[in-house]
Amino acid sequence: MRLRVAVHNGSTWTSVKNYDLTAGGNRVGDQLPASTQKISIGRVKRSSGDRADNIPASWLLQYQTT
Repeated sequence: MRLRVAVHNGSTWTSVKNYDLTAGGNRVGDQLPASTQKISIGRVKRSSGDRADNIPASWLLQYQTT
């Protein structure tokens, strides 16, 4: 599957990256910018004819201070 990851720094979405993942593949890791407040992770199609990734899924992670 292909995951699209975007980072929000408090005023704009930045650092948009796509990761192609396979069942037997390695883990994927990346360092977040220091100003990160939100992370959007969504499943997207690899190509227009991709039927395996037809089902969208997404998550929004938000950092909050209390």
